[in-house]
Amino acid sequence: MKIGIIAAMEKEVVNFKKMMKDLKEVKKQHLTFFVGNINNNEIILVVSGIGKVSSGIIVATMVNTFDNIDRIINVGVSGGNARYVNRGDVVIGVNYGYADVDCTVLDNHPYGQIFGFPKMFSSDSLMIDLVKNNQNLCEFKLGTILTGDKFFGNNEEINMINDKYFSEFKAMAFDMESTALAQATYCYNIPFIAIRAISDVIGVENQNDAYYDYVEIACKKANEILFSLLERL
Repeated sequence: MKIGIIAAMEKEVVNFKKMMKDLKEVKKQHLTFFVGNINNNEIILVVSGIGKVSSGIIVATMVNTFDNIDRIINVGVSGGNARYVNRGDVVIGVNYGYADVDCTVLDNHPYGQIFGFPKMFSSDSLMIDLVKNNQNLCEFKLGTILTGDKFFGNNEEINMINDKYFSEFKAMAFDMESTALAQATYCYNIPFIAIRAISDVIGVENQNDAYYDYVEIACKKANEILFSLLERL
């Protein structure tokens, strides 16, 4: 199987890259792709940069550089919703939506939905089944990930967004890439899943300090789950 692995920041995959065998580099424009193997799967690893635009660019570049990619996995860290998660939890996305897309002024269009696309994007059912049935994975939670071009720091804001616009979903994590990646892979009809370790809980006192103190540990936890999942694909 040929699997693309995307992270926004180098620190989010530094441990994972050490696990890859037969590593080689492929340069494309401003990007460096690392190609190697894990458990007979061909892995294409890349750091995209932060934000929704970078996410769309990276998927388009990846699929136009490497043929026949079977799946794309996003790995990294995110802020967590205190209702559902604590720092150090790992959230595996089931659904993905935009926390900052607002076209409601036009014909009462649903908040969070871009014209021509579903309001929520879904994860690859095969990989969701694998993680559900794999008792050897580290502890994780399955839930919704919401994405916006901001570092979320206000607990009241995220709860308002969740309660008003996504009340049927448990928005456990808020990040800056997952939904954009889900939308891009949707366009290319490539199965997708995101694995996000909670580096900080949104709205807690000294949230920024908590992020910097814990981000490397969170990255390692996300990498461990990703590696375990790949061993079983």
